[in-house]
Amino acid sequence: MVNTRAVTPSLHQNYLQKAQECFASAQDAFAKNHWNSCVINAVYSGISAEYALTVFHLSQRCIGERHNEVLQLIRQIKVLPGMDLNKKIQQLSSLLGLKNQAEYEEKLITSNEADLALKHAERFLDWAKELTR
Repeated sequence: MVNTRAVTPSLHQNYLQKAQECFASAQDAFAKNHWNSCVINAVYSGISAEYALTVFHLSQRCIGERHNEVLQLIRQIKVLPGMDLNKKIQQLSSLLGLKNQAEYEEKLITSNEADLALKHAERFLDWAKELTR
């Protein structure tokens, strides 16, 4: 079971703004070859975009301690016909998979990992914007 709390749907805009700001920071970090910072911001862009989606569509957001719980919650969103929900979940999952490495582990993020994280974050954010219009 996913731990959630109720959120007024109109507040999805706040989460979308956070997602956009984090994505812009990820782009800036990438341009400076700051791979770790790029991935950290890309991850938080994805998390905030997910919150925007679930707040908008479900009037709730995940409050669990594990970010992977958001993947369960996002599956409850009714998407438009023809949209590949599994592909979007994979993009977010890929971002979440880099979170610990970028934030806590001694291994540094590579330029290839940062590039991929930035692409996943951009695609997921674009999808969130599309589904919250």
